[in-house]
Amino acid sequence: MRDPRTSTRQKVIVLKFGGSVLRSERDLTAAAAEIYRWHREGLKVVAVASAYHGVTDRYAAEARRWGDGCRVARAALLGAGETRSAAHLALAAGRCGLKSRLVPVAEAELVAEGQWHEARPVTADGERLRSILAANDVLVVPGFQAVGRHGAPRLLGRGGSDLTALFLAEQLHAVRCRLVK
Repeated sequence: MRDPRTSTRQKVIVLKFGGSVLRSERDLTAAAAEIYRWHREGLKVVAVASAYHGVTDRYAAEARRWGDGCRVARAALLGAGETRSAAHLALAAGRCGLKSRLVPVAEAELVAEGQWHEARPVTADGERLRSILAANDVLVVPGFQAVGRHGAPRLLGRGGSDLTALFLAEQLHAVRCRLVK
């Protein structure tokens, strides 16, 4: 049986950009340049974005001020930082001339099980991601978040963006996964 990492399929690298790299919007140009560098090497890129530095902690404080009521709302608020930075990174990559596409976790069918705030990824639609990637140079996926079996938001806990990147690299049979810190 042929190893999927060495088949004729386009080679993929997963790059994860953490909050220490994405400290603010000013850092998007450097992150996009790193994506472009790997694209020039002939690889398709899946970029996983963490929230900008300090944003998740700020959103957690906001959630505490509003109370512990709705877990879905808390998960959505805490994951909003990754969604925002991922959207910015997709736009920045496009500005560099790359054909980029934001892929929300629901579209990637990145499903996690466990507690809403410390879930673990169990599945992703690798075929769908490969299909979208075939038409693009780079896919940008928000880290730290997933959906539950019934679509409700789930969070992967501290270090969740690293886990997102490693999980997607495995699902996509990536040739490499690089945690850019």
